[in-house]
Amino acid sequence: MQISDLVKQFSNDDPATEVNLKLISDILKHFKAEREFNLDGYIKMIDSARSENPMASAHILVRRNRDVTLGNRALLSPNDWKETNQFQDEFVLTLYQVSGEKNNGKSVWVQNIKLPMKKNFYII
Repeated sequence: MQISDLVKQFSNDDPATEVNLKLISDILKHFKAEREFNLDGYIKMIDSARSENPMASAHILVRRNRDVTLGNRALLSPNDWKETNQFQDEFVLTLYQVSGEKNNGKSVWVQNIKLPMKKNFYII
């Protein structure tokens, strides 16, 4: 299963939608990251929160056909930033499907993970 298959039920116009933490973890497991970005650590944090509370939820925001320009200060658009910041105490996963014009015609999924503000997390 591909990321596109996992998020097909979310449209570009949907607001951040409540989902279970398992879906967030499953999506993140499809990404590969450079060594400097400890993606496995983020997945472990989410899985740990799931084991503490199997009913815990998160939010997901999916945007397709985005064009991210090199040199921008932030990945998230101002509207998406505002939308996801209303969930201060939850995990929020924003997924951008970046258009493939500059990537040999292949679109690429890019993730942004927001952690709950009221918890302390340590990645070792």
